[in-house]
Amino acid sequence: MLFDSDGVLVDSHLDGLRVGAGIPAPAVVISAEDVEFGKPHPEPYLTAARNLGVDISDCVVFEDSSSGAEAGRAAGATVVAVGSEEWPFVPACRVLSLNDVAISSADPDRLTVDLAGKQLDGFSTTG
Repeated sequence: MLFDSDGVLVDSHLDGLRVGAGIPAPAVVISAEDVEFGKPHPEPYLTAARNLGVDISDCVVFEDSSSGAEAGRAAGATVVAVGSEEWPFVPACRVLSLNDVAISSADPDRLTVDLAGKQLDGFSTTG
């Protein structure tokens, strides 16, 4: 997960997700304190991919802002637009909400991302 905020705000936000939505803590969290350059620079996404031990080309970025989307695209990830904001480029796919996203895996090393009926296949889970 990437945040443009500092670590204190990130911890507060993650606590809300864990308690309110029952979502487990992500394996890697990158905040503004972890990088020299924030979005729209690609460094936050490149740092996250490196910390996860995966190639950025195997990553899918879900973004609700054009600056974050530009960062993901510049890093080399597949970018999925969340919401209806217009961007200066065409993303791989657009969903109105993360409720439209489902992730499944028939193979433990590969993921299928279903985005409101459009699938992005073949993303590695092991890097």
